[in-house]
Amino acid sequence: MDSIKVMMDIYKEDRSMKFNIFVILILSLCASLFAGTADDPNLIGWWNFNDGGAKDWSQYGHHGVLRNGARVVYDTERGMVLHNPKAGYLDPNEGHSGHVYCGGERASIADPCTWADIPRSYTVLMWIKSQMWWTPPWPGSPNQFEKEWQAIFTKGTRGYGQLIITTVGTQGRIYFRARGLQPSTNDHINGNTFIDDGNWHHIAAVCEYDAVTGQTALHLYIDGYEEYNSPVIATGSLILCSDPVYIAGSYGGSTKDGEIYMDDVRLYNRALTESEILTAMDEPIPSDFTGDSKIDMDDFRVLAKDWMETDYTIASDTGGMVAHWDFAGAAGETTVPDLVGDNDAVIVGGGQLDGNGAAVLTGGPDGPYIDLGANLGNVISDLEYCTIFIDCVWDGNSTSWQRLFTVAQPGTTEFSTITYVSVNERWLRYYQRHNAHDEETNASNPTYVPEMKGQHQIAISITKDYGLYGCTIIYIDGVKAAFHTNLAPCSLDLLGQTSRNYIGRGPFERDPLDANTINIDNRFAGKINDVRIYGRRLSERDVKDIYEGVSRQLYFKLEAPGNLSDAESTNSKVVDFKDLAALVNKWLQQVPLLEDNLN
Repeated sequence: MDSIKVMMDIYKEDRSMKFNIFVILILSLCASLFAGTADDPNLIGWWNFNDGGAKDWSQYGHHGVLRNGARVVYDTERGMVLHNPKAGYLDPNEGHSGHVYCGGERASIADPCTWADIPRSYTVLMWIKSQMWWTPPWPGSPNQFEKEWQAIFTKGTRGYGQLIITTVGTQGRIYFRARGLQPSTNDHINGNTFIDDGNWHHIAAVCEYDAVTGQTALHLYIDGYEEYNSPVIATGSLILCSDPVYIAGSYGGSTKDGEIYMDDVRLYNRALTESEILTAMDEPIPSDFTGDSKIDMDDFRVLAKDWMETDYTIASDTGGMVAHWDFAGAAGETTVPDLVGDNDAVIVGGGQLDGNGAAVLTGGPDGPYIDLGANLGNVISDLEYCTIFIDCVWDGNSTSWQRLFTVAQPGTTEFSTITYVSVNERWLRYYQRHNAHDEETNASNPTYVPEMKGQHQIAISITKDYGLYGCTIIYIDGVKAAFHTNLAPCSLDLLGQTSRNYIGRGPFERDPLDANTINIDNRFAGKINDVRIYGRRLSERDVKDIYEGVSRQLYFKLEAPGNLSDAESTNSKVVDFKDLAALVNKWLQQVPLLEDNLN
């Protein structure tokens, strides 16, 4: 506290001394934060927007220029970031909306190559966020990017450029192309992870040339995880172009520029490894709350504002969850409360809780199951987008086609079910029928599907805005195991208000007097540990975090940039003396420099 008093006295009595101290702090902080990264000779462009503009923090000085309304703004999560606003800032002489011009062009293709003409391996890293067009609770339509094939990082156009990273149509997925590779079907990657949720996502696009084989591999990582379609392997040489490097824009015209937020954009002239990508992604953001590239009393003002707010605490771990059963009751109980809704479940037919956080089901054609209640149909009928999580222990296929999860309408063919297929213990199927049309998503590739016997966490993500009719993704233990593009409309709301909502049994009734129905409802044998239903699609990173027990909440307006010290994964948005101590400690780390200045 004496050190704090000394600093406060300096602030009151000698403003010029205060200024000198802060200059030292600024230089020291920037040197410690940026030295290791900026000294990498393969980092040929680094635009982090912390200077309020588009300075290149690499050692090469390829500074960018903000054009046509693009500006640097303050973001509560990442500090100073680039914001390319909606189209409307058009320069009639250029025909582009906002973007950052970074140079690297040539007058003609015959001229000597520039720093941006990379013929072999390279890596592009960045953080991006789409504009949030809506706020919770979750509506039927998600956020989407503003323009079709919206430019993110480009050197040239999507059709004729050299290095192209855009969105896929208006959908919230990433398209990465390195033109010239053969066959042409392998010169690009269409990502399948949706990032149009108004949250920050880390993108890594890697072009990796192997001089021994002559092959080039394209990799695409979203939030540190390699995409399901990545890598793709190709041959041939990259086609270079004479266009400049644009951030958040394209040389191909204003129709490919749209609203987006971006931060920490890096270009390397080598292929980074997955470990290096994760290291770059996890670099901490300095406690520069005001974005003026210094830590001073203005940052205390931001912290104090957060401090004075009445409530930055999230009351429950929902994040869009509409139902949750954790089976944590006492042994022998048969009622399981819904922790976030009003849909308490009942264990039917002799099953019960084991007292250790699980419901025990014995399988067979007439075995016990869990009835999630007819009222859950009111929730199901609203779910155009959803993610279903089931943590379970499966005994294995003593009988075929064991049913794990079902929502269905009695007396109709409208149903959705998750099933262990046949006697193959590496095959899981999500199956939905609507208007006599079947959609099947099969997780059966042994490369991605582990032996299903034993404990696993299964997640099914359903969305309707991929392609014409949406898609279904299966995750097993946090890893994407199957991806299916639907051939007809396929979302849970199409089923209506389902009344058969079960864990451990199928959608149909079996007739004990009819031998033809004996295998129509083989029920789940094993333990059910946890079941969650989200009213939105979750990103792969979200799925992975839930599997690993990390709670990453969507706080939106409740984000407090002054929250520095709390270690709890939930309810950690309170700003208090601990956060003040954390910020002061950053100052006190510079005490030797401070004392030198005072002497």
